[in-house]
Amino acid sequence: MPLEVEIGAFHELAEATNLAESWEKITGIPFPRDEDDWFELVGRGDIPVELFVSGKIRPRQVLSYLEGRRAQQPDAGADNTVNAEVKKNDEPDERGYVESPTDPTAYVPATDILTEHTPAALSVSMKELGTILEDYHVNRIRWTRPLGKSRQPMRNRRSVHLGDWTAYVKRRVPADADGFPRLSEAELESRKAAVRNSKHAGK
Repeated sequence: MPLEVEIGAFHELAEATNLAESWEKITGIPFPRDEDDWFELVGRGDIPVELFVSGKIRPRQVLSYLEGRRAQQPDAGADNTVNAEVKKNDEPDERGYVESPTDPTAYVPATDILTEHTPAALSVSMKELGTILEDYHVNRIRWTRPLGKSRQPMRNRRSVHLGDWTAYVKRRVPADADGFPRLSEAELESRKAAVRNSKHAGK
């Protein structure tokens, strides 16, 4: 999946799948249909700034955002929320460690957790992340170790359950726009101008 795509291409993908329907069901927000819709949602703080950058959509961030939002809903699946009954293979030990997760794709590398799924309002270092993960009783975040070439857990690597981490972020960060910052009117207009200028320059 590309890191960034044009709005038109992203909407074609959304129409070809159930993405637009899932977006509206999970967020309660009408699916943005054009550039102005995306700018408005970011400007109001309804969605994270990271989803829409320089006039392009970041598909992986969109999917991660929806996964995190879905994890907070009362009817979320068992492997996506710590409040539901987890499958036996997903039951963590006292430190939150899951040895053989049923769905490894629900876990994201620790570096990605910090760079892509942690808002600026919550400043966390890798060392601090380790401390947070070790206190499962308080923070309720499952984690695992990815398998190496030998199919054995890599002792120096961690992967974090994305839904659990998103829930933790929501508890720690003031709930204005899911904890993600709003853009000021000046910054929003500046971004719009930059996008439009780049389009004209490319003609």
